[in-house]
Amino acid sequence: MTTRPEVLEIHPVRLPGTHGERFTLDHPYLEQCWGPVLGPSSVTLLRHCMWHWRDRVPAVVEAAELGAELGLGRGTSSNSPVWHTIDRLVRFRMAGVGASPAELHVYTEVPALDPCRLARLPRWCRDRHEAHLAARLSAMARPAAEAAPPPAARMAAQLRRLTNNPPTPHASLGR
Repeated sequence: MTTRPEVLEIHPVRLPGTHGERFTLDHPYLEQCWGPVLGPSSVTLLRHCMWHWRDRVPAVVEAAELGAELGLGRGTSSNSPVWHTIDRLVRFRMAGVGASPAELHVYTEVPALDPCRLARLPRWCRDRHEAHLAARLSAMARPAAEAAPPPAARMAAQLRRLTNNPPTPHASLGR
Protein backbone atom coordinates (compact mmCIF):
# COMPACT_ATOMS: atom_id res chain seq x y z
CA MET A 1 0.00 0.00 0.00
CA THR A 2 1.76 3.16 -1.16
CA THR A 3 -0.77 5.86 -0.23
CA ARG A 4 -1.33 6.25 3.50
CA PRO A 5 -4.84 7.66 4.07
CA GLU A 6 -5.71 9.19 7.42
CA VAL A 7 -9.07 7.40 7.59
CA LEU A 8 -9.65 3.78 6.62
CA GLU A 9 -12.84 2.01 5.57
CA ILE A 10 -12.41 -1.61 6.64
CA HIS A 11 -14.73 -3.89 4.69
CA PRO A 12 -15.42 -7.52 5.66
CA VAL A 13 -14.88 -9.82 2.67
CA ARG A 14 -15.40 -13.56 2.41
CA LEU A 15 -12.25 -15.53 1.67
CA PRO A 16 -12.26 -16.47 -2.03
CA GLY A 17 -12.23 -20.08 -3.17
CA THR A 18 -14.47 -22.97 -2.35
CA HIS A 19 -12.15 -25.70 -1.13
CA GLY A 20 -9.98 -26.27 1.90
CA GLU A 21 -10.57 -25.73 5.57
CA ARG A 22 -11.31 -22.20 6.75
CA PHE A 23 -11.42 -20.71 10.20
CA THR A 24 -13.21 -17.58 11.33
CA LEU A 25 -11.25 -14.70 12.82
CA ASP A 26 -12.42 -15.59 16.34
CA HIS A 27 -11.25 -19.23 16.06
CA PRO A 28 -8.11 -20.18 18.05
CA TYR A 29 -6.56 -21.41 14.77
CA LEU A 30 -5.78 -17.80 13.81
CA GLU A 31 -3.64 -17.15 16.86
CA GLN A 32 -2.20 -20.64 17.36
CA CYS A 33 -1.31 -21.44 13.75
CA TRP A 34 -1.22 -18.22 11.74
CA GLY A 35 0.21 -16.19 14.66
CA PRO A 36 3.86 -17.19 14.07
CA VAL A 37 3.46 -16.42 10.35
CA LEU A 38 1.61 -13.10 10.55
CA GLY A 39 2.95 -11.80 13.85
CA PRO A 40 1.06 -10.66 16.94
CA SER A 41 0.03 -7.20 15.73
CA SER A 42 -1.48 -8.62 12.52
CA VAL A 43 -3.45 -11.23 14.47
CA THR A 44 -4.63 -8.52 16.83
CA LEU A 45 -5.71 -6.32 13.92
CA LEU A 46 -7.70 -9.16 12.33
CA ARG A 47 -9.48 -9.91 15.59
CA HIS A 48 -10.04 -6.21 16.22
CA CYS A 49 -11.80 -5.85 12.87
CA MET A 50 -14.58 -8.13 14.13
CA TRP A 51 -15.31 -5.71 16.98
CA HIS A 52 -15.42 -2.74 14.64
CA TRP A 53 -17.78 -4.57 12.26
CA ARG A 54 -20.22 -5.17 15.10
CA ASP A 55 -20.58 -1.39 15.38
CA ARG A 56 -20.54 -0.50 11.69
CA VAL A 57 -19.97 -2.09 8.28
CA PRO A 58 -17.71 -0.97 6.77
CA ALA A 59 -15.79 0.09 9.84
CA VAL A 60 -14.50 3.64 9.49
CA VAL A 61 -11.49 4.36 11.66
CA GLU A 62 -8.65 6.85 11.69
CA ALA A 63 -5.27 5.22 11.13
CA ALA A 64 -3.86 6.94 14.24
CA GLU A 65 -6.77 5.66 16.36
CA LEU A 66 -6.41 2.14 14.96
CA GLY A 67 -2.72 2.13 15.84
CA ALA A 68 -3.49 3.31 19.36
CA GLU A 69 -6.23 0.67 19.77
CA LEU A 70 -3.75 -2.05 18.82
CA GLY A 71 -1.05 -0.74 21.15
CA LEU A 72 1.13 0.35 18.22
CA GLY A 73 1.09 4.07 18.93
CA ARG A 74 -0.55 6.92 17.08
CA GLY A 75 2.12 7.39 14.41
CA THR A 76 0.92 7.18 10.82
CA SER A 77 4.08 7.83 8.81
CA SER A 78 4.95 5.41 6.02
CA ASN A 79 7.18 3.44 8.40
CA SER A 80 4.81 3.41 11.37
CA PRO A 81 3.92 0.12 13.08
CA VAL A 82 0.25 0.39 12.10
CA TRP A 83 1.13 0.62 8.40
CA HIS A 84 3.68 -2.19 8.69
CA THR A 85 0.90 -4.32 10.19
CA ILE A 86 -1.57 -3.46 7.43
CA ASP A 87 1.08 -4.05 4.75
CA ARG A 88 1.84 -7.44 6.27
CA LEU A 89 -1.81 -8.47 6.08
CA VAL A 90 -1.93 -7.41 2.43
CA ARG A 91 1.36 -9.20 1.66
CA PHE A 92 0.06 -12.46 3.19
CA ARG A 93 -3.26 -12.05 1.37
CA MET A 94 -5.37 -11.71 4.49
CA ALA A 95 -6.49 -8.28 3.27
CA GLY A 96 -6.46 -6.25 0.08
CA VAL A 97 -6.79 -2.67 -1.04
CA GLY A 98 -10.13 -1.72 -2.57
CA ALA A 99 -11.02 0.79 -5.29
CA SER A 100 -9.44 3.62 -3.31
CA PRO A 101 -6.37 3.49 -1.04
CA ALA A 102 -8.66 4.21 1.93
CA GLU A 103 -10.61 0.95 1.37
CA LEU A 104 -9.14 -2.05 3.13
CA HIS A 105 -10.86 -5.36 2.40
CA VAL A 106 -10.18 -7.81 5.24
CA TYR A 107 -11.07 -11.46 4.91
CA THR A 108 -13.46 -12.79 7.53
CA GLU A 109 -11.79 -16.21 7.48
CA VAL A 110 -8.29 -17.62 7.28
CA PRO A 111 -7.40 -20.76 5.36
CA ALA A 112 -5.66 -23.74 6.86
CA LEU A 113 -1.92 -23.35 6.45
CA ASP A 114 -0.33 -24.84 3.36
CA PRO A 115 2.31 -27.58 3.85
CA CYS A 116 5.28 -25.26 3.16
CA ARG A 117 4.28 -22.74 5.84
CA LEU A 118 3.26 -25.52 8.18
CA ALA A 119 6.69 -27.17 7.92
CA ARG A 120 8.36 -23.96 9.17
CA LEU A 121 6.21 -23.69 12.29
CA PRO A 122 7.33 -24.78 15.77
CA ARG A 123 6.20 -28.27 16.82
CA TRP A 124 3.47 -26.97 19.19
CA CYS A 125 1.86 -24.95 16.39
CA ARG A 126 1.97 -27.91 14.00
CA ASP A 127 0.35 -30.05 16.69
CA ARG A 128 -2.39 -27.44 17.19
CA HIS A 129 -2.97 -27.36 13.41
CA GLU A 130 -3.46 -31.14 13.39
CA ALA A 131 -5.75 -30.98 16.44
CA HIS A 132 -7.96 -28.29 14.89
CA LEU A 133 -8.27 -30.19 11.60
CA ALA A 134 -8.97 -33.46 13.44
CA ALA A 135 -11.71 -31.75 15.47
CA ARG A 136 -13.29 -30.47 12.25
CA LEU A 137 -13.19 -33.92 10.64
CA SER A 138 -14.59 -35.53 13.77
CA ALA A 139 -17.47 -33.05 13.88
CA MET A 140 -18.22 -33.66 10.19
CA ALA A 141 -18.13 -37.45 10.61
CA ARG A 142 -20.42 -37.49 13.64
CA PRO A 143 -23.97 -38.47 12.64
CA ALA A 144 -26.62 -35.85 13.26
CA ALA A 145 -28.18 -38.02 15.98
CA GLU A 146 -24.90 -37.96 17.93
CA ALA A 147 -24.36 -34.24 17.49
CA ALA A 148 -24.40 -32.27 20.72
CA PRO A 149 -27.76 -30.60 21.34
CA PRO A 150 -27.84 -26.83 21.06
CA PRO A 151 -27.11 -24.83 24.25
CA ALA A 152 -30.78 -23.91 24.79
CA ALA A 153 -31.79 -27.60 24.76
CA ARG A 154 -29.00 -28.51 27.19
CA MET A 155 -30.07 -25.71 29.55
CA ALA A 156 -33.73 -26.81 29.39
CA ALA A 157 -32.74 -30.41 30.20
CA GLN A 158 -30.64 -29.23 33.13
CA LEU A 159 -33.55 -27.12 34.45
CA ARG A 160 -35.89 -30.15 34.20
CA ARG A 161 -33.41 -32.28 36.16
CA LEU A 162 -33.08 -29.60 38.84
CA THR A 163 -36.86 -29.14 39.07
CA ASN A 164 -37.57 -32.87 39.32
CA ASN A 165 -34.62 -33.68 41.59
CA PRO A 166 -33.89 -30.66 43.77
CA PRO A 167 -30.42 -30.76 45.32
CA THR A 168 -30.23 -31.95 48.90
CA PRO A 169 -29.22 -29.24 51.34
CA HIS A 170 -25.78 -29.54 52.84
CA ALA A 171 -24.67 -28.32 56.19
CA SER A 172 -22.95 -24.99 55.72
CA LEU A 173 -19.78 -23.78 57.29
CA GLY A 174 -21.54 -20.81 58.86
CA ARG A 175 -20.88 -19.47 62.32
